[in-house]
Amino acid sequence: TDAAAGLLPGLLVEHTHNTAAAAAADDLHDNQTGDGAAVGAAQLLQMAAGMRMTTDARRAVFVAIMGSEDCAEASEKLLRLPLKGDQSREIIRVLVECCLQEARYNPYYGHLAARLAAVSKSHKVTLQYCIWDQWKEVGSTEPRRLVCLAGLVGHCCASFVLPLSALKPVSEVDNLL
Repeated sequence: TDAAAGLLPGLLVEHTHNTAAAAAADDLHDNQTGDGAAVGAAQLLQMAAGMRMTTDARRAVFVAIMGSEDCAEASEKLLRLPLKGDQSREIIRVLVECCLQEARYNPYYGHLAARLAAVSKSHKVTLQYCIWDQWKEVGSTEPRRLVCLAGLVGHCCASFVLPLSALKPVSEVDNLL
């Protein structure tokens, strides 16, 4: 995987015009150890494609989140991404989607969301809107995704990242079930 990851930045730039994903892949490749501790950037981009991360911004965010050793490293990588304007909202959107794709809730995503919300109010607001968007689809959502969503919301409310008013749409969803 190290050999494939070494080719990744060139291949990525060849097929895209944005360097955000290439920079994230370069960071991942630079931080990899020879013992295979980190997942290869090429594998992460394949996973991103499987999760329908279609834009360069979303792929770069995915690589930063999934290729990091811990939430401190991930938050540093995410905050260094050269995202402009509304692209910064993709950080939280991808984070929530990654959280909901897990087999069971992983507190990593809650800790990362808390770090990002502490740094930027826009991340906090985007997190609340993403959670509300997920509540709207609760009637057609798989139980596994609901468990992960509940874990994320519980973590964010318990750590005071989100106010309890973030749960306001839950009463509206009761009518859908």
